[in-house]
Amino acid sequence: MSSPLHDLRNEIDSDLRNIFGIINGLEVSITREEAGCIPYNMFWVDVDPKEVIPRNSKEWEEVQWKMSVPVINVSFSNVDEWQNINSYQAAQVVDNAINKYIRVFDEGNESYSPMMGIDPRLFLAIIMPFEMIIRPQNVLASLPPTCSAEYKSQSGFTDEQLKSVKHTLYINDPNDSFRVIWEREWTRWAVRAARPSILGRVSRLMNNGKKRKLGDK
Repeated sequence: MSSPLHDLRNEIDSDLRNIFGIINGLEVSITREEAGCIPYNMFWVDVDPKEVIPRNSKEWEEVQWKMSVPVINVSFSNVDEWQNINSYQAAQVVDNAINKYIRVFDEGNESYSPMMGIDPRLFLAIIMPFEMIIRPQNVLASLPPTCSAEYKSQSGFTDEQLKSVKHTLYINDPNDSFRVIWEREWTRWAVRAARPSILGRVSRLMNNGKKRKLGDK
C-alpha cells in the first residue's frame, strides 16, 4: 500500500538513479532510530547546543532512548567507484525531495490529505560513505521529569502526562520561542534537582559541626 513515506523513499531512489545513471548497489531506506544511536555531531549539537540537559546524568541517559528520530539512509558504499559520485549533488537531490514532501504534508495532493504521515521536517538524512547529513528542520524533544507550574498551567498537562509529551523545537531558528521555553524548563529543573543535594550537604556539615562541639566538652 502506498504512503507518503514510501513515495518519498522511492522518489529519492529514482531521482538519484536519474542523475547518476543506473547505480548497482545504491541503497535508500527510511528507519526510526533512538537519539542515542545517532552520532552527537549529527543531532545533539543542534538540538541542545547549550547543554541544558545535564550531561552524565540519569535523565540524559533516559532522553537518549525516549527520543527517536526518523532517518533517511542513503548509501553509496556498495556502489563501484563511489568516489566518482558528486556527494553535494546527491545531497541536493535528497534535500529537494524532502522539501517537495513538506509541501505535500502541509497542503496534501490528489493522493494524500494534509498532515498525513510523518512531517518530513523531522527527517535527518545521512549520505554514506561521505558522512554528509541534511539536518532535521524540527525535532520533537523530551521535557524534563517535572515542569514548572507556569508551563503546566499554560499547557494544561500534569507532570505525569508530560512524560509522554514532546516539545517541538525549530532547529533553524535559535531564537524560536518554543526553544526558549524548552531550555528554560530544563534549566529550572536542573536547579530544582540540585537543590536537595546542596541542602543535604549543608545539613550534614551542620550535624558534623554539632557533633564536634559535643565532643569538645
